[in-house]
Amino acid sequence: MSAPFVAVIGTVNLDTIVTADGRRLESLGGILYNAIPLAALLEKPGVGVRIYARLGERHRTEAIRLLEAFPAVDASTLVADPAGTNLSLLDYSGPGERLERVEMRVPPLTRDDLAGAESARAILVNMISGRDVRADADIRPIQTGLINRTFDVRGKGGRFILQRLHPVFRVIVNDDPKRV
Repeated sequence: MSAPFVAVIGTVNLDTIVTADGRRLESLGGILYNAIPLAALLEKPGVGVRIYARLGERHRTEAIRLLEAFPAVDASTLVADPAGTNLSLLDYSGPGERLERVEMRVPPLTRDDLAGAESARAILVNMISGRDVRADADIRPIQTGLINRTFDVRGKGGRFILQRLHPVFRVIVNDDPKRV
């Protein structure tokens, strides 16, 4: 029996962050913001974190190098994609505002990309765009709330629960949170 793990499914982005004073910083982000703290929390109890995502080859190498500092992380399921890495601009230069724009380059994860995730102790799905994972599995709504819709997803690989931002929110929800 293999060691227990949490599957973290989503997208790794190359973030360009514009600070309030106009400086531009670049770093890998997306689901790494979930996976790294989770790995730090779960390392002592002996639970691993397996990351399922697509990104460009150069950024995959960079992500693996970054994740080597976290022994609980299994990055073997990061898929190198010739389309490159998704780009995210996070602009905090406006007074008290945040502007976010994402350029999706990689295709959604497929069932094959998610092989093994069904045996995870828990699955965390972080949808950046709503098209991070292909919807060709058997998906049934469980609950529709004010912010999220929750689905029961069943496919060849097994069953998991998925939360997705409610469709009442447009994709640009982060462009002007005050409008929402």
